[in-house]
Amino acid sequence: MRGIVSLTAALAMPYTFLDGSELKGRNIVILMTFIMILLTLVIPGLTLEWLLKRLHIRKLPESPDNKDIRDELMRVAIKEIRRLWEEKKIDRKQHYFLIRYFNVRHKVLELASRGRMGTEVLEEARVQVLGKKRERLIQMWENNDINDQVFAALEHELDLEEAYIVRSEI
Repeated sequence: MRGIVSLTAALAMPYTFLDGSELKGRNIVILMTFIMILLTLVIPGLTLEWLLKRLHIRKLPESPDNKDIRDELMRVAIKEIRRLWEEKKIDRKQHYFLIRYFNVRHKVLELASRGRMGTEVLEEARVQVLGKKRERLIQMWENNDINDQVFAALEHELDLEEAYIVRSEI
């Protein structure tokens, strides 16, 4: 889009004046505009590498990709879960549950990040499912099928799931 306004203005120049006389120099203005646009694109493109070397600006090292970071975070999670189990802060069932939970989350995020799951469609479906769950929960509460305590606890769970979705969109 660079220079499109200048080129459009040059091309918008009329061929003739209102009295019918020819507008001399129109083609030269268009040519000069085109050359200036070309030069402002080519010169910086060709000299950028030289300028970066001259100013001693080095290329930033590439950051590890998300998969590598996610794998490292998974190793940290497993190590922490094992530590909690060894220190008897969680029992065997809780240990296995947490390992499975974080493994499933890890696999879901990995698949989603590779674009294999149609992430946008999946997230939209999750929102719709949560909406239906909330509607049913409210209906059960209004029909006195569940008490206020159960309603509040389950509503809180739905709120957390929805907050997670909103946070992941940011």
